[in-house]
Amino acid sequence: MAGSEKNIDFDLWSFLTENVNPYRILTELYKSTDMTMDHYRKLTACASNQILWKYILEYIFQDKLSMSDFLRVLFKTGHTQPALQFSARRHHEITEIQSKFTEISSEKIFYKLKSKAYNKTLLPRDLCNLLEKYNCKPAHYQKNPELADKLAFVLCAGIDTVIMSFSEKAVSHPWFEFLTSVNRFTSNTQLFNVARQSRLAIACATTGDLNDAKKYLSAALIDSFGVSPCSVIINLYYFATYIKGCEFERNPTPHIKAEILNFIHLGLEILQTQSSEVQEYWTKMFLQRKIYCFLGLSNKAYPIRFFTKNSVEIDEANKLLADSDEQRKYMDDRRQQLYLVADARGYQFQNNIAMALEKLEEAISLDKRKVFGETFYIKKYKSDLESHRCFLRSIQSNENKEKQSEIRCSKSIMRIETFDVTTSIYKVCII
Repeated sequence: MAGSEKNIDFDLWSFLTENVNPYRILTELYKSTDMTMDHYRKLTACASNQILWKYILEYIFQDKLSMSDFLRVLFKTGHTQPALQFSARRHHEITEIQSKFTEISSEKIFYKLKSKAYNKTLLPRDLCNLLEKYNCKPAHYQKNPELADKLAFVLCAGIDTVIMSFSEKAVSHPWFEFLTSVNRFTSNTQLFNVARQSRLAIACATTGDLNDAKKYLSAALIDSFGVSPCSVIINLYYFATYIKGCEFERNPTPHIKAEILNFIHLGLEILQTQSSEVQEYWTKMFLQRKIYCFLGLSNKAYPIRFFTKNSVEIDEANKLLADSDEQRKYMDDRRQQLYLVADARGYQFQNNIAMALEKLEEAISLDKRKVFGETFYIKKYKSDLESHRCFLRSIQSNENKEKQSEIRCSKSIMRIETFDVTTSIYKVCII
């Protein structure tokens, strides 16, 4: 381990000793390194977690393990959040692998293309023209890695357009292999490996393959260690939020919700180091995911079944929606569409179904070219909400009919009883 990596501050030390099980770490170290059985047994006999952590970190610092390998051990033992915290604290110290080309010049191309890709306005011919423009012979890339960086970012944007269609087996798209071959010539292979792995993760997630999605996501998070905050890392945390959202759709538990909120927090935290333009681009996206998490909406903008409502979180979501009113004027149509669905969900929780349906119709109307992947699910949401309202009205109508019938029946019985009493009195008088 490099000298710059051999420093663990007090906060991180206390976090590890209080939250991470050192015996699980030790067992994984024994499996994945050249630790001897005698050394392993000696360490397992330690009296306390703090003492064991001291020996574990001493072992790591003896150049037995790189920091990336240590993060991998944390991931394998289920300590995802501690590993992310470790990575977040270290990226300011280890910056030698971050390239100025990637950080400044090529990122501008990425944001321009990603905005178009997200709003489905990145035309295939424009994408092909850019791929052709930056596709050079290896000798050109060796002289000017920035060309390879730009091509890699164009490919990332192109892959994003495929993933967001929800209709293709994106994980097998040839652009992934193209990105792998180009990455050999980029100024930062680690960075673009994170970009590739994270896109493989979300490609799997959008087609329902969450096992592979989590595998690729873990690989991307591990590879992100040491990379300074940039668009690829921010995008990675956004993809992680989306993938955890897919898990939440299937199993809406507090634990998965907490994971989603943790990734949102990490993304928003990194944004504080970015330009105002970058902050504006990503903040609305992370907050929209937070709102969806609180309101029980899936990534595809459909209500999550068996979602447990929390009044505090619903109030916070409504506040975030109210605060977004001014920003929405400047959002692209697709992001506005997703915010409108959140508005509808809020009205649904208030039992104002008429307004909920109105917001859903407005959301659908924003997809004028019928190209947004979520529109199908928003239409289904609207249709199901209408059907449910009709069902409730039908029940209410039947209940009203039954009540009217009971009232009429009751009146008839009263008339009969009155007649019987009168008749009886008349008979008694005659006798």
